[in-house]
Amino acid sequence: MALSKVPDEKVNLITCPICSEVFKSPKILPCLHTFCELCIHQIIVSANHKKENKTRSFSCPICRTVVKPRTDNIDQEHINQWAATLPDNISLNTMITFTKSNSKPECHACKRHEQTTEAKFWCKQCVEAFCEKCNFMHSWMKMLATHQVVLIDEFVSQIDGIDLEAIEEQCRTHPHNKINVFCCDHRAMCCSLCVSLDHRKCENIESIDEITFNSTFYDSIQEKLDNIRVATQENLQTKHQEKETLRVGVEKTEDEASKFVDHIKSKLDNLFETFKKQLHVFRDEQNTKLNVRIRLLEQLERNLKHWIKVTKKVKDNGSKTQLFMHVETIKHQIETSIKEITTINNDKTTIGVYFEKNKKVQKVEAFDQIGCFQNIKSANGIELGAVFKTCLEFGVCFINLEAITVEKNRTIHIPLSKLKCGVCYGDKYILIGGDEGKVHLIDKFKGLVVKTLSLDYKIKRICLDVTQNRLYLSCCGMVLYCTNIVGESISKPKKMILEHIHNGPIGALCSFEEAIYTVKTGAIQKFSSCQNFPPTNITECFNTNTYSKGHAGCNGMTIFNEQIYYTTTAKEVKCSTLEGHQIFSHKSDRIKMPVSVAMWQFGITAAFILNREPRGSLHALSVDGKKQVKLLGKFENVTDPWDMWVDIDEKEIYVAGGEYIDVYRVKFKSE
Repeated sequence: MALSKVPDEKVNLITCPICSEVFKSPKILPCLHTFCELCIHQIIVSANHKKENKTRSFSCPICRTVVKPRTDNIDQEHINQWAATLPDNISLNTMITFTKSNSKPECHACKRHEQTTEAKFWCKQCVEAFCEKCNFMHSWMKMLATHQVVLIDEFVSQIDGIDLEAIEEQCRTHPHNKINVFCCDHRAMCCSLCVSLDHRKCENIESIDEITFNSTFYDSIQEKLDNIRVATQENLQTKHQEKETLRVGVEKTEDEASKFVDHIKSKLDNLFETFKKQLHVFRDEQNTKLNVRIRLLEQLERNLKHWIKVTKKVKDNGSKTQLFMHVETIKHQIETSIKEITTINNDKTTIGVYFEKNKKVQKVEAFDQIGCFQNIKSANGIELGAVFKTCLEFGVCFINLEAITVEKNRTIHIPLSKLKCGVCYGDKYILIGGDEGKVHLIDKFKGLVVKTLSLDYKIKRICLDVTQNRLYLSCCGMVLYCTNIVGESISKPKKMILEHIHNGPIGALCSFEEAIYTVKTGAIQKFSSCQNFPPTNITECFNTNTYSKGHAGCNGMTIFNEQIYYTTTAKEVKCSTLEGHQIFSHKSDRIKMPVSVAMWQFGITAAFILNREPRGSLHALSVDGKKQVKLLGKFENVTDPWDMWVDIDEKEIYVAGGEYIDVYRVKFKSE
């Protein structure tokens, strides 16, 4: 469709973002994005053909705001007519009509009387065009004298594509009633009839007029939205910079590798090509991760720009109810976007690359590789910290350490036991051990002992390798056992004869990627879990200030995101790479003796720390080691805690010591 009199800055305004053509029957959604009727019809039909879409809804193609029908009982016929029933964007439709080539706007009043005259004025309240004569008559009427009448050219220049009629103030359940009440308990906007029928027992019911009148929040919502946009933009720039740093690092590594290869004769060319392919695969993998985050951040930034623009329109020209409804919609969309960003990529590290030469190649001619590239991961704190903060100021809350709470669920009692360690096994069981030298298989819900195995040594720590169905037990006396376990069947434990074990007893154990990592005095070691049963060879990963003899051997260790979290003799919680590069060391006066570390990854990623002295306490530590909160000051039955482990499926944490295991449910203040 050819148009004239359309300023360049208005061209995008009258173009459908789906078909990239001038709007044909423009329909506006509650999020105030506009599309052609046919285009949005195709989106609706496509969304409701998916089997997983059981709610009969569709999402805005731009900002993903969920649009639901006015009634729950909607059949295929209603879906096919849904697009036609959406509100028309009258201002855009009028603008397109007025700016068609070889077409002059006609007076609507004259047209009703079968006369044709050129319109020069537009009444915003009547939504009609008038010629000079009809405009004069219009202004004479007492009821119409206060209407806003502007020149058509001025009206066209002021059109911004936002039609506030799309923010429906009528109740979906009771269309004849206006929305005037907000239920804070359910975060639901209702009419008075909804309150009397569905929210009679709710305690926090407020009038929208009172909320908007008494709160100063709505005076600065544009500024708060802009703060979120700025924070998002800064995070987006950081991601672009990380991508550029990665590119420079890869190029530098490739260049250094190339020089090294050229230095040791041409027969290295084939090996060099292999190296480059591995390096580029690594780059592509990292770029893919970064591109996903960048795309989501760019989309959030675009949405924020749109919301800022829309908010000004709603604030200046809309009702208080429209403003409130619009803000609540924005809050929900921001919360959804941020959660999706953190869910897709929860990596809190920055990737760097450097080239490490193969020293053997410099000495001999017989070699099978030129070297390898190393990536350095350094903790960069909470990646979306600034965005979280600005969103919080806008009223969109996210889970943080302060939001974590634990409440007592149940206690498991094993009489005459001296429990030191445990681990979850499958959906139904836990395995526990202690100073009495026994391993108990326990039904974790009933608290009943299903099976018991006896060893000749006191048990310090238990590790379960689910991929190999093997159980490893470190014991006092520098002894390590392993056994196979399937269902309730546990084979007789075998003592492991490991090379280098004479260098010190083993304390904590952790399974990770076909290896069992162990803590010994002064070092972290590992052995393969895929060797012949039982494995015999153990290798040292790196030296550190650990101690695994006697009671001090009941230390803590866990691995998350290719990083080892472990406790030390200096009462620290340390975090290092698998190669031993220290990322952080956390020490607190509130943690006198950390004896166990476990990772929690449900709703928030954090390290849980069990403190043994004076009577026991439970703490949460951020994955960058910068923030710590105390969750419990003491346990209900366990007075001498030695170990702790988590059950992500049940959202539970187990604390063991003496004859008891206290089980706590992990919750968040928003639940």
